[in-house]
Amino acid sequence: MSEILIVYYSYSGNTKRIAEIIKRKTGGDLFFTFPNPQYPKDSIDTLEVSKHQKANKQLPELTKKLESLDSYKYIFIGTPNWWSTMTPPIQKFLNTYDLSNKRIIPFITHGGGGVANIIKDMKLICDKSFFLKELSVIDNETEFVEQRVEYWLNEILHTN
Repeated sequence: MSEILIVYYSYSGNTKRIAEIIKRKTGGDLFFTFPNPQYPKDSIDTLEVSKHQKANKQLPELTKKLESLDSYKYIFIGTPNWWSTMTPPIQKFLNTYDLSNKRIIPFITHGGGGVANIIKDMKLICDKSFFLKELSVIDNETEFVEQRVEYWLNEILHTN
């Protein structure tokens, strides 16, 4: 079993692409947080649902669960930037599992909003975790994304 877990939520496929690159480069285990119920197929409707969830502090149930995180030292957390924070499925994951003493490595995809409050919000939930340098990728930044991910991985995994 790997000491690396890659947890992600991806609506359009951008975050999934980065998660798969990380898996290829590290050999880590991949875990997709799948919300129940699923978000609507229309992106405008999905943003409205997630806006409502955020405003009402409602988190979706996750359809898949992990038995244990004990063997993992590094946990990559991938999320799109929705409403200046992480997606509700990722927030649900972070609230469900004890990540104390784990090294959390966020990767964020966005349409231009950057990391916004995502790291701050993750640190509030995972206050007993160690956070390593995050990766932030603009959704349309596809040409050199594999090289960026590889450089970032070399930087964080060889210094921690």
